[in-house]
Amino acid sequence: MTSGGWAMMIVWTLLLVLLAAGLLWAILAAGRTASTQPRQSDASARSARELLDERLATGEIDIEEYQRRRQALE
Repeated sequence: MTSGGWAMMIVWTLLLVLLAAGLLWAILAAGRTASTQPRQSDASARSARELLDERLATGEIDIEEYQRRRQALE
């Protein structure tokens, strides 16, 4: 091989190694974000009463609406 052939072989080898490292990093990053997101069962474990209390506390609903919905839940 000529000196240019050896250089291209080294460049393509480095590119292949970088591509493999990038794929590995992407797979590991996707795994980390999936494990940090709350699970559906955790979010649905809150009761309707707790959600209603939270909506009142944040001002999303007023007292009359809160009482009406609380009676409907009971």
